[in-house]
Amino acid sequence: MRPEDYSYCGMDCNSCDVFKATVHGDQEARVRAAKHFAKTAREHWGMETLDPMILDCTGCRAGGVQHKGYGRCPIRPCAQKRGLSSCAFCPEWTNCERLSGVFTDEPEARNHLEAISKGANR
Repeated sequence: MRPEDYSYCGMDCNSCDVFKATVHGDQEARVRAAKHFAKTAREHWGMETLDPMILDCTGCRAGGVQHKGYGRCPIRPCAQKRGLSSCAFCPEWTNCERLSGVFTDEPEARNHLEAISKGANR
């Protein structure tokens, strides 16, 4: 697995409803995403409610893009500050508080990071 095929946290952007809503204008995906990420928004981003209209994301690897809702996500700036192309290369990723919300909503993200990490250790 190549790290650049996934977000820093291991999410597959091409299967993400927020990405689909932004890139393809899929408003049904935007509503699904708001329901899906409501708990994470409350518990990890400090938002009382999650307005679907702030869910815009072209992928955290998009150069310098500021996301309306995901601008609150602490993962991208953390990985960039550490000079990492993926959280899989951080020695602390398996116990990371920042990633816990992602793994709750998107368990496959953990699997992707594990595969990326194992691929790097060959």
